[in-house]
Amino acid sequence: MIKERKGDTALRLCDECGHEQWVNYWNIHKKSEHLCRHCSNRRNGTYRQGKYTSWNKGKRSNPRKIGSHYLNSSGYYEVWVGTHTIPGLKGGYYREHRLMAEVMLNRELKPTEIVHHIDGDKTNNRYNNLDVLSGHTEHRNIHNQLERLSMELVRCGLIGYDKETSQYYLDPFLRDEVSKSGELLESPNEKDEGNQQRSLRDMSHEERSETIQKWSTLKRVEAPDTLLANLAEGDDIVPSPLKDGADCSSVNG
Repeated sequence: MIKERKGDTALRLCDECGHEQWVNYWNIHKKSEHLCRHCSNRRNGTYRQGKYTSWNKGKRSNPRKIGSHYLNSSGYYEVWVGTHTIPGLKGGYYREHRLMAEVMLNRELKPTEIVHHIDGDKTNNRYNNLDVLSGHTEHRNIHNQLERLSMELVRCGLIGYDKETSQYYLDPFLRDEVSKSGELLESPNEKDEGNQQRSLRDMSHEERSETIQKWSTLKRVEAPDTLLANLAEGDDIVPSPLKDGADCSSVNG
């Protein structure tokens, strides 16, 4: 009940426990009964008990499989390698670009080393798009060099700037000429694609198993048979990681 009113506030008296509290008058003036938060939650909980079933009650979630992957919020692919694959690995995920770089160099990367994506695409983890740098300083210098080169192209007129949209653009004539000549924008033919090293997620089941086994050897990991047995054969896309699926490498590419 409403015990007292002062302007837009009212002293509400709980109909069940008698608790008094000043609340907004207009939120309660049309209600037939007045309950405090504790009594309201208790009544709602009793009413809902047994009437609503959890959406995943009685269902067993499929365990994650070795080789499955997802795209994290930073734009990098994370590959599930197991929680006990590497000593001290948290979450069981390892970044695909670092895994591919280690297989490419046939050695384990140092924690300070950076994997640079040459074309700027974080999801393109082919060997020809990865370059291992000594650290953040060298990585920053490369991006600064790319910016200086872009400004040189602007001064040469090959890259324009639209003030209305505040965006840079490639000269249309240059784009057409390059597209016609196929020197830069031509997609590789089937023969070239077969010779190019693909990223881990684009490999077949057999290729993925061989790559992960090779990588596990570099990491001095035992039980490659377990990796083979648990490799994902079907749909190996994991929509999102669990809360414990944090990044396992301390350095980004």
